[in-house]
Amino acid sequence: MTKKLTPATDHDPYRCGEKNRNAKLTEEEVRAIRMSLRLGNTQQIISEVFRVSQPTISDINIGRTWGWLK
Repeated sequence: MTKKLTPATDHDPYRCGEKNRNAKLTEEEVRAIRMSLRLGNTQQIISEVFRVSQPTISDINIGRTWGWLK
């Protein structure tokens, strides 16, 4: 038997960004991170300011995560 995915299930593919209960950042913060990157701030400094890891900033920068957010 297969289970139909609905917005209420944890494995819903539409639960991205802030809708994901494990999200550490908001859409506004991700936009601020992208602006900081464009202004030339280092990923390490940005990660310390937003209290996330440097690889998280890198993933945002290359679009691996939050890529749908423009």
